[in-house]
Amino acid sequence: MTNKMRDKLVKKYLTKEVRTFNPEIDDKDLPLNKGIFTLLRKVQEFSQDNQKYLLNEILKIKSKTNVIVEIGVSRLYNKHYDQIQEIENTTRTTFDKSSTSVILRSKNDSTKYLGIDIEDKKFLESLKPNIYTLQARSEDFEVVSNKLKEVGIEQIDFLFIDGWHSINQVIDELWYLQFMKPGGVIGFHDVNHHPGPKAILESLNPDIFEIINYNTPDWGIAFAKIK
Repeated sequence: MTNKMRDKLVKKYLTKEVRTFNPEIDDKDLPLNKGIFTLLRKVQEFSQDNQKYLLNEILKIKSKTNVIVEIGVSRLYNKHYDQIQEIENTTRTTFDKSSTSVILRSKNDSTKYLGIDIEDKKFLESLKPNIYTLQARSEDFEVVSNKLKEVGIEQIDFLFIDGWHSINQVIDELWYLQFMKPGGVIGFHDVNHHPGPKAILESLNPDIFEIINYNTPDWGIAFAKIK
């Protein structure tokens, strides 16, 4: 995405400029505190608190949720997938502790889920009805737009952003907000120590969004509801 396109997203959704216009800073996904990063790498990537609060926000709007889009799908390797027979079993794996698992376990069968990731996650599509995946970069907007049309998605009720965490990348992903329904919810992971999610969350326009930051003592999770 060009800086001119980013200018429009910043002006539309944020209260201030968060870019430095130095690619060495704006394109990097580096934790702001390397000491914290070293410490948190030793604990669960998507903590129990993260799972609990994500589930809580999904359940709040579950009855009227038709579409969920997730940017950055579970890191479960395909070779481990044979450990999971079905989505409702009690096998505890890396997948079970991920945002993707929380979303897929809790969604209605009629709710469409689209997971966008740079790796192939097509193996997820057999878990439940209406699960779709796209191997692409989240900023490949033409490819994403074509996929949305292909699976019949016109509006998004719940968007979860957990991809590359640079400032420019998360600004680029504000592109998806054009599809959000009024009352829809955007979730952000890694808002405590990664530059992109932290900067964007702190700068979202309160006239447009109702912010819910759970301030968890880990990587951090927060949500923004469209007013």
